[in-house]
Amino acid sequence: MRSLVKTRQTMTEAHVDVKTTDGYLLCPFCVGFTTKLNNQIGKPSYAQHQWVHQIQEKMMDTMTQEVQM
Repeated sequence: MRSLVKTRQTMTEAHVDVKTTDGYLLCPFCVGFTTKLNNQIGKPSYAQHQWVHQIQEKMMDTMTQEVQM
């Protein structure tokens, strides 16, 4: 995990408590990072707070849908 974290990028984390169809309670955890674009000149590739929040919501929705299937 430590090797994934780099400077000049944004790390996004999300976790959710989901009850499966057979009654188990799972707590999946997801981590995401921003990356440089191909044509990007500068070094930093930070994400704005609004985008981070939207990404976290999308992560939680996806994890919930996949576990409940």
